[in-house]
Amino acid sequence: MVYAGALNTIPIFADPIAGPASGRLLPGMDTTRDVGEHGGAGRIAGSVKVDSSPDYPVWRRIRLFDRRDNRLVREVWSDPVTGAYSFEYINPVRLYVVIAYDHTGAYNAEIRDAITPELMP
Repeated sequence: MVYAGALNTIPIFADPIAGPASGRLLPGMDTTRDVGEHGGAGRIAGSVKVDSSPDYPVWRRIRLFDRRDNRLVREVWSDPVTGAYSFEYINPVRLYVVIAYDHTGAYNAEIRDAITPELMP
């Protein structure tokens, strides 16, 4: 899988059993803004695609970790049509790690390391 930057994406919180269009939150997920150390005006956005000819977008579980202590900060599912994902309202001065997991088992996980969030407009 490869990652390409994407703008104006909306996070998809989906139940993997009910499907990506369910819009139901995963257990323990909250759509409110963080008010702790990981909250802020930053955003990390991208898309998940399988490296092929041509590349094609896929639906995958995406997790955001704090690089300093490897704590899970957020989790979303990429959009099944565009592969887009977004983590919004996160601390823009922290470094993060993004991991895309392939729930189908066809591919290994892909990692983007040392990501600095961009400031949201």
